[in-house]
Amino acid sequence: MGWLIFILLVCFFLVYFTRRKKRIKVDYEKIHRQREAENAPKILYLRAFDVDGDDGSNGNISFLKLLPKEMDLAEQLINLPYHLVAVGRPNEEVPEIGFDRKKFSDDKWQDAVLRFMKESEMIIWRPDTSHGLFWELSKIFELNYRNKLVVWTEMGYENLIDVQKTRYDIFARKANQQFEEIFPPFNRYKQFIVSKEKDHWEAFMFIQHTPLFNKISGEK
Repeated sequence: MGWLIFILLVCFFLVYFTRRKKRIKVDYEKIHRQREAENAPKILYLRAFDVDGDDGSNGNISFLKLLPKEMDLAEQLINLPYHLVAVGRPNEEVPEIGFDRKKFSDDKWQDAVLRFMKESEMIIWRPDTSHGLFWELSKIFELNYRNKLVVWTEMGYENLIDVQKTRYDIFARKANQQFEEIFPPFNRYKQFIVSKEKDHWEAFMFIQHTPLFNKISGEK
């Protein structure tokens, strides 16, 4: 009897979250198209493609891949009057939830990113050490978009804190070598980092606590 109840509960939650994900997808599509038509200012999300969409089984219910990290982030931003945008590859099979994916070929994505950076009030950049991501970070510094930048240090890999810290430390060391920029130590509880000037970074537990979020949302 106990096993039957357990199986029924699992089935119930599976159906519930699958329907919730489908409903949210429809809601997001409607909101994205409306804000695109209104030419609303953007919030740009930049990340490595290998953590796209369902984020490598790293959601709140990871074994079901039903609540990916990206959607959690987008839900904190969707009520602001901004168009949530991310860049993707053509023919890429990713869940269309969270940020509105604009897909570009390898010879077009950099121009698109530069245009989106200019049009955005907030740039959320997720660390990795790929050439493309470091090119994006170099442009953020070069074009004086530091005041738009939120570094989201969600490093993936479930709750493997040592792995997360190692990946972050590798990124921070490479960033220091390339940009002479000193990022703060890894803190799993404060994953949103902002900076007003070189080498002066401050970490926050929630993106809503950052000065930039308060600025673009009109909150004090």
